[in-house]
Amino acid sequence: MQETIEDGQLLPFCGGIRVIFIPGVSLYVEEKKLLIAADALVKTGGALHRPVGEATLDMDQALPSLGKFLDYDISPVVCYHGGVFQGSPHQRIKKLQGKTEM
Repeated sequence: MQETIEDGQLLPFCGGIRVIFIPGVSLYVEEKKLLIAADALVKTGGALHRPVGEATLDMDQALPSLGKFLDYDISPVVCYHGGVFQGSPHQRIKKLQGKTEM
């Protein structure tokens, strides 16, 4: 049986996994405060960066959508490109969205 997942849906695995559409799918493991950002964020040189154009269909939609991550208490972040970012990503995400000076 096939099911459709929805933005904000809580999946009953690993103590609760929240679905975040931004576009694309990211997952937040509530019990571990772990964000699986997929292609939404990239880790390079120890810092988080904007998604890369080759992996993002609509950059104009993707950057503002990163703000959804700010609703969660996150640490660490797993990026498909660059690996694991340790620490709190909130200030950096605001910068990536252009809400603070870089």
